[in-house]
Amino acid sequence: MQMNEHRRRENVSVNTMLRMFIGLPALQAVLVAGIVTIFSVHVANWVGFVGLSISTAIVFALVALALDTLFGTFGLLLSFVVAIVQIVLTGQLVPNEMLNTMLLAVQKVLPMMYANEGFAAVMNQTDTVAVGTALLGLVGFGIIAALVTFGPKLVLSNKINTVATNSN
Repeated sequence: MQMNEHRRRENVSVNTMLRMFIGLPALQAVLVAGIVTIFSVHVANWVGFVGLSISTAIVFALVALALDTLFGTFGLLLSFVVAIVQIVLTGQLVPNEMLNTMLLAVQKVLPMMYANEGFAAVMNQTDTVAVGTALLGLVGFGIIAALVTFGPKLVLSNKINTVATNSN
C-alpha cells in the first residue's frame, strides 16, 4: 500500500467513483454466480440472487470507502478488521448458538447479517419479506456510508461552485 494512496483517492471525481459502483458490483455478481454454478449450489431465485449480489457489493464497497474517508489509509486496514469481525459474529465461523447476548446484539447492527439473511432467503425460496428486510437493511447501511463518503465532496463542490458564481 502506498503512503499517499488516500491523498490520491481524494482527487477522484464523484462521477468516476459512481461509475466504479456500476461496473465492479456487476462483475462481482457475475463471478459469484459463476462460482455458485460451478459448485452446483441450489439457488431458488436467480434474479433475487444476482440483485442481492450487486446490492451487497455496492454496500460493502461504500462501507470500505466510508472508513477510508473517516480514517484515511488506516481506514482500509480497518475495513479488513471489520470484515473479519462480521464473518465471526454473523455465524460464518462460529454458530450463533455459541455467541453471548452482547455479541448477538452487536450482530444485529452489522451489514453482513442482512446480506446473509437475504442470500439464505433467495437460495431457499423463503418468503419475499425476508429478502425485502435484508435489502432494506443493506440500503440503510449504504445510505449512511454514501453520505459519509460523498457528502463532504458534494458539499465542498457546491461551495466552490457558489463562490465561483458569486465572484463573477
